[in-house]
Amino acid sequence: MIQPFYGGREKMNAATLFLVFLTLKLIFGLAFLLWRYPRLRDYLPAWPGSPADEAGV
Repeated sequence: MIQPFYGGREKMNAATLFLVFLTLKLIFGLAFLLWRYPRLRDYLPAWPGSPADEAGV
């Protein structure tokens, strides 16, 4: 039987919340590491036309 849609937010279960938490932790963790240790940026690729590419880094 198809469940009716009541117009509100569906309840998120624990697995979904955990995956959202892990994703945000990964994103903010990498951003923090790049902010705290700028030399780590040397290991990231410089895409064509970026300021790092134009500077010849």
